[in-house]
Amino acid sequence: MKIVVFSPFSLIKNHSFPESAIIKTLLENGHEIIRVSCSKELSSYCNSMETVGLELNSKNSLKLNACEKCNQCSIIINKSIGLLNYSLNDLIEKKKILEIEEYVSKIQKVNLDSHFNNINLNKEALYQVILKFKLKNTELTNDALVFFKNELKNCLICYHAGLKLQTIYKLNAFIGFNIQYGTINSFYKGVSFKNKIKSFTINGSNNNYYKNSLLRFWNWEKYKLLHPAKSFWKFYDKKKLPKESIKIAIDHAKTLHNASSPNIYSQKKSKNIHEKLKNLTAFKKKAVLTMSSYDEAYSAYLINAYPEYKFKSNVFQNQIEWIDYTIKLFSKFEDWALIIRVHPRELNNKKKYDPFKININSNIHSVKSDHFFDFKHYMDSIKLPKNVIFNLPDDEISLYNIFDFVDLCISNTSVTVVEALYHNIPVVVYDNKMTNYPDDLIYSSKTVNEYKTNIKQVILGKSSTNYKQKAIEWWGYKHFIGNLKLNSQIQNSFIFKAVNKLFERFYQKNLYFLFNSYYIKLFKLDKRSKNNLIELIENNYDSLYSPNISENKKYLT
Repeated sequence: MKIVVFSPFSLIKNHSFPESAIIKTLLENGHEIIRVSCSKELSSYCNSMETVGLELNSKNSLKLNACEKCNQCSIIINKSIGLLNYSLNDLIEKKKILEIEEYVSKIQKVNLDSHFNNINLNKEALYQVILKFKLKNTELTNDALVFFKNELKNCLICYHAGLKLQTIYKLNAFIGFNIQYGTINSFYKGVSFKNKIKSFTINGSNNNYYKNSLLRFWNWEKYKLLHPAKSFWKFYDKKKLPKESIKIAIDHAKTLHNASSPNIYSQKKSKNIHEKLKNLTAFKKKAVLTMSSYDEAYSAYLINAYPEYKFKSNVFQNQIEWIDYTIKLFSKFEDWALIIRVHPRELNNKKKYDPFKININSNIHSVKSDHFFDFKHYMDSIKLPKNVIFNLPDDEISLYNIFDFVDLCISNTSVTVVEALYHNIPVVVYDNKMTNYPDDLIYSSKTVNEYKTNIKQVILGKSSTNYKQKAIEWWGYKHFIGNLKLNSQIQNSFIFKAVNKLFERFYQKNLYFLFNSYYIKLFKLDKRSKNNLIELIENNYDSLYSPNISENKKYLT
């Protein structure tokens, strides 16, 4: 099978180096790999630059320094594996790039229907803009428009490079890390323009302890950003899963409590309950409602990576309507307190900014989301019952302290659903079509009346269900069955991370090359993952959760 791997951001080593482990496995099993990288065609600004703390208006000298490191990493990857490699420079003429730059320079506002040479990539270019500026629509500020124009330029360059490659080779499959991002998505659209080819997206695990040593891998066209774990849950007997799956779940939970990952938004769990929460201890029972971030769902919906039912609910039109209804409902239960927890992404992110700490998704940390301003207007317009409070990120209260003393969690699509279950707290969601969780984990609703009934059932009743066990089974199943695993964990140790940080900060070309040439050798898939990957590719399966994969059959019901 002839497979193209698009890897323009080699400097993001938490992506490109694990990706090389997949490439190695495919090569070892007789597949032909064509790797396409960048050679400064995206040097105006790209994801690699953002990862090391640069902005679009950073000095060109700093950008070029990032480009040099990125090219070094790409050379190291190609040399360590022995790859047939193309750069974007090989696939797009300078004349075409100049045409693209001229077209983009004339853009005054976003027009979703505009085309360049009959190609419309506006939505693809907007994906990262929506996330970076936390937007609720495509009306852009001046800063966001400048960022969009650069993204669109990069998308068009990548698309035309992909278009060229598919005239050179008859390709069978495409692999990219985070295909949802505009440049990767645009290259894929170019390379599959005439002949639709199988596409696979790689993502780092959403297990925070094993974030960079477990890899999600599935058919992009089949699932897009819909995680396939939910649809295969019923096929597996969770009691048959090995002890390793339990350890994976427990390690994830410990990382959440310690807030020791940049991907965790909550504060670290503390020993003391915040003064604001102490006012609620007088109530007989307590509930927490956890909001989700609007821009993440909106950006996925915009690029058709989410179906409409994942983004829009028939139960409540939006989160404000949901919250308003819930407040009125709880006002009738005066012995119950309700904490409404605003998602941390809505305000300034908790993550501390370190320009030399590689692989932190920086975004703009001082940005408040558009959605938050709508919610703030609602907060200011109502008089809260005495048993209801708002918990904002600025309160600096750990979610895991809240979980220690609440009796119910109410949510919609947030990852806090399973985190609450892990704390043995029942969870009510108002529309489970929007979530990534099976119905048997939660109290699921399809109408407003069902939502009210489910809340009353928890409030008025007593449950003996072991929710914590359900959470462990879900995390264990999700992260063990459906992830590829790297054979070594050494690269995730404190020492290796510290050394890597030093080499990034104090760049010296020869030493940088030597260190990373050794570093990349640590990235190999374990035996089970190699076998599962090859079966998936060669038998045309769509995800690692497939019950047809030989290794998975021992865990079936």
